[in-house]
Amino acid sequence: MRRMWLVLMAAGLMVGGVAMAQDWGMGEADEGGDAGGGKKAKKEKKEKKEKKAKAPKAPLQELTLEGKITKTEKKGKASYVLTTADGAKVSLKTPKAKKGAEAPAINLEDYVDADVTLVGQGSQSEKKGKKQISLKTITSITKKDAMM
Repeated sequence: MRRMWLVLMAAGLMVGGVAMAQDWGMGEADEGGDAGGGKKAKKEKKEKKEKKAKAPKAPLQELTLEGKITKTEKKGKASYVLTTADGAKVSLKTPKAKKGAEAPAINLEDYVDADVTLVGQGSQSEKKGKKQISLKTITSITKKDAMM
């Protein structure tokens, strides 16, 4: 008789566990929100990811920019910004040394607080009436003083 009760209790716990698992995460999400990662939430995440992936990126083009390079340091890391004559600010990525080379070809530290002409690969766009310039790679930098 005891064995029978134990078997019945075990079966009841298993059925109850399966029912709870379906209710918590395996079933559809209810109106109040996500039921622990239901199908509806997964579908929404997938749609969001697809929408993000389909956003067209502006093609890279050769850009020639003129302005002044400034340096700021935060938490021990230096960042460089090129400010153009019309006030647009372009964040400059510090060029890294190529594999096998000891130092990068361009050292931005040499051009801090100098008027420069910078040539690189990037894209231009306009958002909310402001011109945005995104620079991916720097091809060359020359000081304006050295050109005259």
